[in-house]
Amino acid sequence: MDNFDLKKYLVENKVTTNSKMMNENLKTQSPVEWLEEKLKISFGDEIKPLRGFFVQAKEMEKERMIQFAKQSLDKALDLDVRTAYSQVEKYYNETYGGGE
Repeated sequence: MDNFDLKKYLVENKVTTNSKMMNENLKTQSPVEWLEEKLKISFGDEIKPLRGFFVQAKEMEKERMIQFAKQSLDKALDLDVRTAYSQVEKYYNETYGGGE
């Protein structure tokens, strides 16, 4: 046990503010942000010309999420809470084609 590294243990087990899990909980990464990050890692500065496309895609994604939330809430007004909760994924799939 002489080689025990407390800092490494805390980070790896996601119990410090430096850990990936703790930071992920502060803000959920969108699929567009995830893709942008992966492309930056793979291609570095070569993706700079695509910056405008990422900004536009993030805005489109934001608008889509807001619209979905509004439509879901409108639909939920017609249902009781348990039914509305259980129908969210079904409604998403009907509205956006379920991951296609």
